[in-house]
Amino acid sequence: MQYNADILGALDLVKKWSEKSSNEEIKLMTKFILNIAYFVNGLTMERKGFDMVVDEQHKIVRQRDLKIRELEERIRELELNLKMAEE
Repeated sequence: MQYNADILGALDLVKKWSEKSSNEEIKLMTKFILNIAYFVNGLTMERKGFDMVVDEQHKIVRQRDLKIRELEERIRELELNLKMAEE
């Protein structure tokens, strides 16, 4: 959140300066700030995609673990029933 506010503030300042001046360094600074903003946005989107994949994998693992516990309990029940039937 703070990044967004800061980058928007920097872009706003550069825009104001560039409107009042034809200084090439201000134009260059605008280009640099925009490049930084695009880069960070790309990283943010990549991270969100990564987080979604990790969350989905955690969900799959939790479901698998639950199923394993259920199956282990069922095996214990069947073993107990078998033992009782043999007696």
